[in-house]
Amino acid sequence: MVLLVSTEDDEHGRAVGERLSAMGRRWGRVSAMEVGSGLGYAIDPLAADFGVSRWCVAVAGEAGAVEIGVEEIESIYWRRPIRSGEALMESHPCAEELSSAEGMAAFRQAMACFERSKFPLGHPDAIREADNKLKQLRLARKAGFEVPETRVGNEPGELAAFVARHEFCVVKPLKHGVVFEGTNRSEVATSLWCREFPSAVLLEHLKGAKSVQMLVQQAVKKVEDWRITVLPGRTICCRIDTSRLPDGEPDWRKRTMELTHQIIEVSAAFEGKLRRYLELIDMPAGYFDFAVTAEGVPIFLEMNPNGQWLWMEQLTGYPISEAIAKALVRI
Repeated sequence: MVLLVSTEDDEHGRAVGERLSAMGRRWGRVSAMEVGSGLGYAIDPLAADFGVSRWCVAVAGEAGAVEIGVEEIESIYWRRPIRSGEALMESHPCAEELSSAEGMAAFRQAMACFERSKFPLGHPDAIREADNKLKQLRLARKAGFEVPETRVGNEPGELAAFVARHEFCVVKPLKHGVVFEGTNRSEVATSLWCREFPSAVLLEHLKGAKSVQMLVQQAVKKVEDWRITVLPGRTICCRIDTSRLPDGEPDWRKRTMELTHQIIEVSAAFEGKLRRYLELIDMPAGYFDFAVTAEGVPIFLEMNPNGQWLWMEQLTGYPISEAIAKALVRI
């Protein structure tokens, strides 16, 4: 049994499940939200088998939830344990949400008790640790990648001194992808994207400021981007033609489906650096972003330890979902 930890509406999890079915492998799906909404369970944290007396999951080809034993689980794909909109409820519940929030927390902690060998693409704890963007940049340089000069801080003078050394700089969020309207967080005010600015513009913004929180990087003059899916035993590099992005918009995500995508090969030496990076950050798989200069030099931007990939399969026809399914059953 392969267990997909994924919400019911997650297209990535569904695509992998379909590949597993085509391979004749039994699989099931469960999410933390289902525990929070009433999925029965009982856990003894000191028992050798966790003492899970009821582990009910939706199993492909079988009606309703099916009770399975821990010993039946061959591998786990920690894909999408909750919907993004449920994160605030889980972390800061109101009184009527407390039971659901505690159930989600129990599910996450029980899952983290499984040995790392059960997670061919990344244990939940390892995924959380590997999401540290500053650590990523340090380890990328250690692995031998070119990395843009970066500053993170809130001291305007230090930030201005960094900006002044470069003709163009990129400003990006370190952690948060959206800003909410008001402290009640009832409505998203805006999404936060990576933006490029002439240094003069940023210097004007910093002038006279007492404090400003910012992550700023040296801008990369790029002609294309690479999104690289690195799995155990397989590396899939997708070239994204970003040469026609508007000035000041290096982030291609808003226009993803309009851009030309192509699966390409990478050199053995470059793949060796990718594998070395994963060793350093203690992950069996990763989803890398590189900006590539006109001279063909790939510049490391970041590594998402649990990234998206389905759009590349849709645009190129390359069966990434099949590659992931094979990694989960170790073939």
